[in-house]
Amino acid sequence: MLERALQGKEETLGPRHMYTFDTIYNLGGIYYDRDKLNEAERMYERILKDCEQTLWPQQSLLFETFDQLGLLYRSQSRLEEAEKMHERALQGKQETLGLKDISTLHTIGNLASLYVYQCRLGKAETLYEQALQGFGQTFGSKHRTMLETFDNLGILYETQGKLEAAEEMYRRALEGKEEILGSKHLLTLKTVSHFGTLYKQQRRIGDAEAMYRRALQGYEEMLGPKDISTLHLVHEIGILFMIRGQLPEAEKKLIQALLGFQETLGPKSISTIDVIESLGMLYKDQNKLEESETMYIQALEEYQKVFGYRHINTLRTVHNLGNLYIAQKRFEEAERMCKQALQGLKELLGPKHFLTFESVCSLSLVYSIQGKAEKAETILQQALKAYKSTLVPAHPSVFDIYNNLGIIYSDQNRLKEAEKMYKHALQGKEEEYGLEHPSIFKTLYNLGLLYSSQGRLQEAEKMYKRALQGRKKMLGPQHTSILAIVHDLDKLYLDRATSEKSGHIFHYVSHSSFFDTISYKITLSLTRIFSR
Repeated sequence: MLERALQGKEETLGPRHMYTFDTIYNLGGIYYDRDKLNEAERMYERILKDCEQTLWPQQSLLFETFDQLGLLYRSQSRLEEAEKMHERALQGKQETLGLKDISTLHTIGNLASLYVYQCRLGKAETLYEQALQGFGQTFGSKHRTMLETFDNLGILYETQGKLEAAEEMYRRALEGKEEILGSKHLLTLKTVSHFGTLYKQQRRIGDAEAMYRRALQGYEEMLGPKDISTLHLVHEIGILFMIRGQLPEAEKKLIQALLGFQETLGPKSISTIDVIESLGMLYKDQNKLEESETMYIQALEEYQKVFGYRHINTLRTVHNLGNLYIAQKRFEEAERMCKQALQGLKELLGPKHFLTFESVCSLSLVYSIQGKAEKAETILQQALKAYKSTLVPAHPSVFDIYNNLGIIYSDQNRLKEAEKMYKHALQGKEEEYGLEHPSIFKTLYNLGLLYSSQGRLQEAEKMYKRALQGRKKMLGPQHTSILAIVHDLDKLYLDRATSEKSGHIFHYVSHSSFFDTISYKITLSLTRIFSR
């Protein structure tokens, strides 16, 4: 319809009439909404070329076109070009409309959102606060634009690791949107999905799934199963399944998202690469280590091209590669990756961010495996001290600090201290995750080893059995970590001289095709490694 309207206006009014430009701009917006980005760019570029050549007096459309091109370039990961467009739009609007005009404030918000995407968080926060103040003075707290700014501030705070502050922003946004727009509006559903991501970060997995499924149902009804917003939620639900240890279900969702993004956005889009990185995590959990490395390296190369080194996506993938190299016993490479990730995350997010804590845990395990126990303990204690100074509820990564300190103390024969650390970790994980989470099984196994070394065989048996049952359910009976637990249960039964039970365990092991090919010592080390 608009294409025919454009043709008619060009014929009757000419290609450079203001009404013709309006139609071109609107047609570009339709192309953009339909993910026809090349066609949208062609429309916007035509406006810029013709308007600037004719010194067109209606500058407002010119500035809006700069802003829209910024959004388009960002969606294509052309971040430097996006920044230039937003800056040109902002400069023009400030000069002609002033700082408090709604259009100017919208551009400030768009530039702030780009800064969050680039991890330039200080600049983003300054701009969002400016936009929030301006919108509040003009519209009050219940205006749609104000609510979107609350939502965007929530994203910023979540990126900074300020999860309570993020939750408050999302709450204000959601309550306002449900009241003004209704529960099924696309902007309302967007905030619902943001709640899901926040709860995932907090490992409130049930709450996260409820939010994601609510948003997914709404998106599928309104946009269809192949829309980008729908595919993002499919990806997030796949990650939730992975966190829960439901790996086959996770793989189905991730493959669905990958194929959808490849078809819609292409193989090099950031959304596609995000799913590839998630597949790397999944394959590692499935012990498909070569496939995992392929995924991680592909993701890392693309992230570095788009974002450079100093970005969360890049550093997170470096961290994940470090964990993979630990599992592959490539400890020198693992140390290099873990150090690189830790240094970058400290510089980017600070020492108190949960991603920094996770990186500390990985590097501490490398040090522990290499016999550098003092180095491992030092960085873990520093991280624990940094966490305690935050006075915020424990993030799941903190429980892994306790778990890894327990491993170090156990290796040093500081058994009371080790038990204290393991119990801290186990209690926290059970409260956060419930009783059936993969991370819990690792701590249960470590407690079993500790109790066995102390001769507390009944307590050790209880821990081993819980760990074995959970791991077997999650990974299948022939995974290497299962065999390590079986080996230790058998040793425990031999120590108790219960030959009937021992014979049962030996029967289990003798029917595993993997047992002859693994070293117990290496397997034991691998099963004690926290990774994700």
